[in-house]
Amino acid sequence: GSSTMLENPFMKAWKADIGGLFANPRREDQRIEYKEALPTGVEAREKFLRHVAGFANTTGGNIVIGIQEKRDVKGKATGEPETIVGLGETNLDVECQRIMNSVRDLISPRIIPTPEIGVVETTEGRVVVLRVQRSFIKPHMYQHRFYARQGAQTVPLEVEQVRSEFIDSDALPRRMREFRADRLAQILSGETGVSLSPPPNMVVHVCPFEAFTTNRRVSIVEIRNKQIPHPGAGGATFRRLTFSGAMSVCGSLSNARSFLLVHRDGCLEFATNEVVTPAPESGKFALLQIRRIAK
Repeated sequence: GSSTMLENPFMKAWKADIGGLFANPRREDQRIEYKEALPTGVEAREKFLRHVAGFANTTGGNIVIGIQEKRDVKGKATGEPETIVGLGETNLDVECQRIMNSVRDLISPRIIPTPEIGVVETTEGRVVVLRVQRSFIKPHMYQHRFYARQGAQTVPLEVEQVRSEFIDSDALPRRMREFRADRLAQILSGETGVSLSPPPNMVVHVCPFEAFTTNRRVSIVEIRNKQIPHPGAGGATFRRLTFSGAMSVCGSLSNARSFLLVHRDGCLEFATNEVVTPAPESGKFALLQIRRIAK
């Protein structure tokens, strides 16, 4: 139900921001689209789903329903929010489910991560927000056409653009596999600057999508200063900077039990030989560390 949806962090953020939406009006742009009413008719639904596919194929964004836009002298919507009109006494739980069913069944392939939807309660009325993230498996198609977001518009992609999207989509899993294979080879050969003895019996990589799709870089000095967690269950631990990133090591460089490395692109790498050991508590600690990394 809508009350449960408000537990979602992004919905909490929207609830906090919706009041200031008109104090500092944000026009429609590449990441936001306003709708005054729910997409109930055929034409409205088709336009709505084109927006969803366009957001998923581009940078992601939010569709906010229940917002009236300002009009120019010719009565054309300007893209600037004017007021919250709300969505009346409509059963929004049912409507939200209907929207999600349409997104799931009519856009191909299914968007990953799955879009999120929720209801924001305001003094002026209730507003529905659909959040669409950039998809891991784009491009997505609606009614045999591919769409993208260009500024405040959703436009069909040309043939060459579609071809480029498919090439990028195929390259992403390949880059991820190559990254992991290369890192495993370096860990096993001791080329990371740390030698695990005995060799690791578990290596975990947590990789942000942006690490393989942008030139994203994080400040490893800042990460080190924030004291990345120690990766071991006791004993000597220390931190160091490497060419790859900021590292926290349990043990010594020549005889380490585990290490945690924050790469310059934001990827996390945890390697340990403590998962299966004579000391059960050590193995439990290693598994807890994996959970900490994931968070």
